[in-house]
Amino acid sequence: LVLARTGTTYSRILLGFVLVSFLLTLVVPSGSACITIKATVALGLIQAFGLLPGSNIARAIFLMLTYSATLFNKMVIAGSSAILVRGVVQEMAQTEILWSRWLLAFLPCTIVTILVLWRLALALFPAEKDISVQSNEFFRRSLEQLGPWTRQEKKAAALLGATVALWMTDFAHHLSPSVIGIGAGLFAALPHVGVLQAKDVKKVNYGPVFFVAAALSLGEVLVNTRAMDVLTIGMFSWMNSVITDNSSFCVAAYWTGFAYHLLAGSGIAMMSTSVPPLVNLAQTHGLNPLPVAMIWAFSGAAKLFVYQSSTLILGYSYGYFSNRDLFRFGAWMTLIEFLVLFLLVTFYWPLIGLG
Repeated sequence: LVLARTGTTYSRILLGFVLVSFLLTLVVPSGSACITIKATVALGLIQAFGLLPGSNIARAIFLMLTYSATLFNKMVIAGSSAILVRGVVQEMAQTEILWSRWLLAFLPCTIVTILVLWRLALALFPAEKDISVQSNEFFRRSLEQLGPWTRQEKKAAALLGATVALWMTDFAHHLSPSVIGIGAGLFAALPHVGVLQAKDVKKVNYGPVFFVAAALSLGEVLVNTRAMDVLTIGMFSWMNSVITDNSSFCVAAYWTGFAYHLLAGSGIAMMSTSVPPLVNLAQTHGLNPLPVAMIWAFSGAAKLFVYQSSTLILGYSYGYFSNRDLFRFGAWMTLIEFLVLFLLVTFYWPLIGLG
């Protein structure tokens, strides 16, 4: 529906995929799951266009739907890395982290990122031909095949809408985003009123739940054994000489996180090993650990190589873009996102109490 309403030209289709990426992030807190959903539509489009994997249109569509998934789940507490960072900071600093506040803090960056992703893809991968006729027919036929909304689909949409509404208003009721998410999941499995069956619940992958719990426990172990102090000195002591204000900290943290991510590879590995000592460093220097951790988490969105994220690996596995395409696109996005973050930290965050 979103893609059909944004338009049928190449430019409008790319914009539609960026918008879909952000909207899906709100209700599907998994980059890999978002890519699987979007790829289903993208593959149908590409086949309707009669395009080969090496074409600019196919490369742009798959590269953008893949890279956007790794960006938006840092601007919303949705991806596993952002969820992990929130949990570690809340446990160690005893600070309430609101879903709505995180969304508000990155909202200007989200808007700019949507526009930049769209225009950058158009600039790097210009269309070889006009695809408006084929895309118009594809959208019309696809919507006809979907038919009217079923009762189950309406119930699922209402449940997801209520969940997101509760997340966005947690500043009023102060319910934990985790409690809201678990409650929505349990409600979805209730007989007669829910939308899931017992067999559906059995298919859920509980591995990420235990992984995040283990990472939180590791942070407690590091604190209680004083190993945190050693890690802090070894990893972040050099930053003391360059940090003089919010802006200098943003520069040091973003590029240190970027370099660390190149070595750590997985975003989960990066966050689970570095966020506890980072929070300890912030507390030692009397800094607010929340914006410190948010900058560090956002630095994990800057990626140049496929190995840095399972989400990128999944998007790359479809075979529509190359490592070189990802490096070019990622290098531009890394620089642009840093500039946007720098402006946010310097001018916008102090206005909303994140100095």
